[in-house]
Amino acid sequence: MATEVRMPTLGLTMKEGLIDEWLVEEGDEVSEGDVLAVISSEKLTADVEAPEDGTVIKITADVGDEVPVKEAIAYVGEPGEDVEEETDDEERDDETSQAGSADQAGDPDQAEASDKEVDQEASQKASRKEASASQSSPGSGGDRIFITPVARKLAQEEGYDIAQINGTGANGRITRRDVEAYQPAREEVRTPAAQAEYGQGLEGMRKTIASRMMTSLNTTAQVSLHTKADVTELLAMRQDVKDKIGRSLDKGEISLLSLVAKATILALKDHPEMNGLYFDGEYTQYDEIHLGIAVDAEEGLSVPVIKDAQTLSLSAIGERTRYLSEGVRKGSLPGDLYGGSTFSISNIGSEGIDFFTPIINTPEIGILGVGTVREELQFNEDRDVVEHSQLGLSLTFDHQIVDGAPAARFLASLVSYLENPYELLL
Repeated sequence: MATEVRMPTLGLTMKEGLIDEWLVEEGDEVSEGDVLAVISSEKLTADVEAPEDGTVIKITADVGDEVPVKEAIAYVGEPGEDVEEETDDEERDDETSQAGSADQAGDPDQAEASDKEVDQEASQKASRKEASASQSSPGSGGDRIFITPVARKLAQEEGYDIAQINGTGANGRITRRDVEAYQPAREEVRTPAAQAEYGQGLEGMRKTIASRMMTSLNTTAQVSLHTKADVTELLAMRQDVKDKIGRSLDKGEISLLSLVAKATILALKDHPEMNGLYFDGEYTQYDEIHLGIAVDAEEGLSVPVIKDAQTLSLSAIGERTRYLSEGVRKGSLPGDLYGGSTFSISNIGSEGIDFFTPIINTPEIGILGVGTVREELQFNEDRDVVEHSQLGLSLTFDHQIVDGAPAARFLASLVSYLENPYELLL
């Protein structure tokens, strides 16, 4: 029985995905894990992999089609399997079929007409497959340039001459990745073209980030609150654990970011109104906490997610945080870990920044900015001057959904957990 290849779900708000390009054709042999297609949602692009070894029996969606999540886009199985006979039950009506057969048996002209319709439909299907699998343009000297529709559109927007772009796809086909990686020669003149509203003049991931940031700023009422947390006891506890644990903690089990993440999770449980999404005019609050961790990589900023973070221990959160960071920087992180967060953390404390204004990762309604730790002199109860470690924190929230007072209470709860660190171990 053929196995369905379904449109994946990249995030909680994703309803359908766009087929950007097919990297295989019907009849191709594939191995489990091979990339079959590239799809995208409003925010993300991901590869669709083969679920098992076999042959691509049927492709049911063309490039440019928008397909609902979990709906089949292809079938992989043994050569010769008839997918339509096994799967298209809804398209068959036994009664109509029987009646049609009887009519055709009694009317040779009708039977001939029916045969012509079948031939015509088969021809149309073949034409559609050929167009989607091998979009091409005439090149110099009569050569044909094979390019996917998405790549063609992107090249047109950027004003690139596709004849100058090297294709790395099947049979030398130019893919979107080829266009994004293309660097035009200095003398190449870029033709005027329609640009996206945001990110004009930018390319690749930089253009995507620009679009997301501007969309966030233009669709939300962003307000930022800033405060400090006295993390003197937190850092002392952290060092005490390191000294007593008896082994190296090199997986991030008790890193400062993991401690802040744990405190954030506990504060979100205390103030669930901060853990939600505002999408298509509808606010949804979630019990599950899917924590996004902003990661700075060479390609740009990404926000992978710790799924169901409320179920994880402190050490598990630390290990997961490090796994996500390393996966982003190496380019090895699975696509399903790039979407679906309900609240995010952005940490730039290592750059010496005390406070900043993080931009909400829409459709989330809040993001925490983590600054650096500074040593400050303070008076204790006996009026003696003592040194304390202060951590800068910045919270940006969507004032459309949350008012200032509830947001402030959430931030105060977060500070309380950081200043009473042993609660993080419970």
